[in-house]
Amino acid sequence: MTAGPGYQFIDGKRRRADGDSVPLVDPSTGQTVDDVDLAGPAEVEDAVRAARVAFGHWGASTPAERSTLMH
Repeated sequence: MTAGPGYQFIDGKRRRADGDSVPLVDPSTGQTVDDVDLAGPAEVEDAVRAARVAFGHWGASTPAERSTLMH
C-alpha cells in the first residue's frame, strides 16, 4: 500500500520529494503499511538554507514574540 508521491515542506512550501523510498513497517505486526519518500540532496540543501534564515529571525525575536507565534 502506498499513499502516492511523497512531499517535503520546505520554507513554507510543499515540494515533491526526490529521494529514495523506504518502507514504513508496523512494529507490532512486521508488515509494511506504506512507503515513505525521503528528501534528496536538493531538498536537504534548501531545507538547511531555510532553517538558517528562520533561525536568524527566531533568535532576534523576543520571548513574547515567540510565545505569540507558538500560540
